[in-house]
Amino acid sequence: MKPQAAKFFNCDKCDAKFTRADALRRHGRKKHMETYAYRITCSVCDAEVANHRQLAAHAQLEHAIEEDDYSVHKITFNNVNDYKVEEFQFLF
Repeated sequence: MKPQAAKFFNCDKCDAKFTRADALRRHGRKKHMETYAYRITCSVCDAEVANHRQLAAHAQLEHAIEEDDYSVHKITFNNVNDYKVEEFQFLF
């Protein structure tokens, strides 16, 4: 059996190459944001960022009054049913 040649995803803005499409998208958001089509706009001041993590960091730095304002908390669930119960509780 002949080994398969690795498929690369090439950045059209620089010489970077990636073996996964998601890595190329992440690279585009981080390194070429000025030309990247998908941007998130801050609803308070209209600043543009590349992703939700950057939006949270921007909001914390620029708009927070209390230390915990705009902070992001990681929540994990044991299974999808626990998630659905938690999701339902937050809606009401």
